[in-house]
Amino acid sequence: MNGKAMMFISIICVILCGTAVMALDNVTADSESTDPTVTHGGCVYTISAVDPNNAVANITAWDGETKDIVIPATIKTKITVEQQEADVTCTVAMPTAVFKGNTTIESVKFGDGEATITLPAQAFQNCSALKSVTFGNTVTAIPVNCFQKCSVLETVTVSDKIVSIGNFAFQYCKVLKDYRFNEGLVTIGNGAFYGCAYLDSIVLPASMMSIADNGFAQCTKLSAMT
Repeated sequence: MNGKAMMFISIICVILCGTAVMALDNVTADSESTDPTVTHGGCVYTISAVDPNNAVANITAWDGETKDIVIPATIKTKITVEQQEADVTCTVAMPTAVFKGNTTIESVKFGDGEATITLPAQAFQNCSALKSVTFGNTVTAIPVNCFQKCSVLETVTVSDKIVSIGNFAFQYCKVLKDYRFNEGLVTIGNGAFYGCAYLDSIVLPASMMSIADNGFAQCTKLSAMT
């Protein structure tokens, strides 16, 4: 084989390899099933779609090893519907508390986007290694017991889209000390920060309408609330 032929083959290989990397970056998966499964950012998604224009990527599992998980607003993939393959952009959903009791995950980051991710109750309850959470604008509510008993959770970064914090959402997050209450927050539920012993001062936004009973009970270092 002459040198020109070898060079041509090498160029083709580079192009094909580059295409494969792009496919992985775009979380592309080919499947003959109408419910393909893809893995991205530490999460396993099951794609459900009857209509390719209205597909949903349901978080159904953790990949078993990723410590820093990322949950985007949408997932791009391929599905086969009625023997026709289609590219789809799926809205992300988290229908069950798939991370509850996890002992490995150290951080969670939610992306930005136009879609809204609705977290289930107890979504990350008792995640004993979880140290930080970052909310993009895709999350508008932190539900009941969402991060309850995350004993090493130190930092929560929120967007201005958060409007409510549910009952016992951060109860017994004993070392939580960095939480900025965003403008736009309206309600804090019963016992939401109960036992967060490291909170020493908080500034509530003008948008705040109600704080339920025991919202900040047993926050033993809390010296100022304005």
